[in-house]
Amino acid sequence: MKISKKILALILCLTMIISSSVVLISSADDSDTAGSVSTYGQSAEDYPIVFVTGIGQSYSYLYANEEDAQADIAANETDRAVARWNLFCNDFSFAFKEPATWFAILRVVGTLLLSMMTGHNFVSKSAVDKLVTILFRYNTVDENGKLPPVVVTPRMYYPVSQYTEEQRDNFYRTIPCQDVIGDIGEDNLYCFNYSAFSDTYNNSDDLNVFINDYVLPQTGKDKVILIPMSMGASVVSAYLQDYGTKAQVARVVSIVGAWYGSDVFADLIEQNYASNAPELLYNGIVSDLVGEPWGILVNVLLRIFPKATLRSIIDEILGSVVENLVLKTPSLTALIPYQNYQRIREAKLANNPELGYVLKTADKYYQAQINLGKTVTNLHNNYGVDFYFIAGYGLIFGGYSSDYQFFQFFKHAETTNSDEII
Repeated sequence: MKISKKILALILCLTMIISSSVVLISSADDSDTAGSVSTYGQSAEDYPIVFVTGIGQSYSYLYANEEDAQADIAANETDRAVARWNLFCNDFSFAFKEPATWFAILRVVGTLLLSMMTGHNFVSKSAVDKLVTILFRYNTVDENGKLPPVVVTPRMYYPVSQYTEEQRDNFYRTIPCQDVIGDIGEDNLYCFNYSAFSDTYNNSDDLNVFINDYVLPQTGKDKVILIPMSMGASVVSAYLQDYGTKAQVARVVSIVGAWYGSDVFADLIEQNYASNAPELLYNGIVSDLVGEPWGILVNVLLRIFPKATLRSIIDEILGSVVENLVLKTPSLTALIPYQNYQRIREAKLANNPELGYVLKTADKYYQAQINLGKTVTNLHNNYGVDFYFIAGYGLIFGGYSSDYQFFQFFKHAETTNSDEII
């Protein structure tokens, strides 16, 4: 099944401008808490549109120092940046300048070789933890949910019509709506960017400022249309929780939004693998993810390890990534489905004093998920907010782009739809 971006862009446009539609949002478990809500469109209004990006749809930039970062922010440029990425920092040159990195690598490699020779897992957890901490330094937030000051995720406080060439390229590369943009007008089109590694409620507060201090004054309107995509739904859900009753939203058009989190993301945290995960490791998928030439070497090395040993090693590595990166990031814990949250909370968050700031945000967002149906009902019935939902069906993870192949390893990949429709 091949989906045309042009067709999807047209669907998106029509969804926003058609004024009579019926859609449904429902909880999988409890209709009283998450509820089921039917919404009916009102007369069309020329409201400005604000895209709220999902994972991989906003670009972050790394700078050699804070002065360069601030200079580029002031000049609305990225010329001084030394690296750019849309998810993980892809420049590890800084790490290889530090003796600690090489020491950690030697420890990991040494224990991998020992594991290879003996058929048992001797990989050092402390060495893996150290290496993960070093390599993901620029994706790690502090206790305030902020990335290091040398990492900047630019936010454009003006419509797409005023974007620079680079900003336009980034926008249309990740949100391919250019074929129908003439029906809307770039002067009425905005995009709220944020790093996937952040704090959901910081982002929702910033979205409130973005709307009130920039979008509405610039357009002269009193309401906006919000279009959250994928992870962006968590930001909009938090925004509606805290600011929804300010009556500044006319519509919410959700594009495969993660309103209730992601089962596959919960699988990652709890290490629930797909039944065919061992076979996937040996059929070349890892080498495809890594790319040539190193992917070929990785594929050869994987075949040397017995399956049980390899599974144990992967558990160790993924467990370290979850412990040292994922669970320390409030925006990522917001992707835990409410059905799984209490179990993960007790097992992974509650007893770790270092995660107190994450737990506070995660608990609040859990309530947002539980009350989502009531929130939507209230906003529709009492504040006139219309809700539209576009979802993908039959779109398996990794079936249409290499960006999602990694998720095929997890238990719910075969039953949970991916957001490759974007």
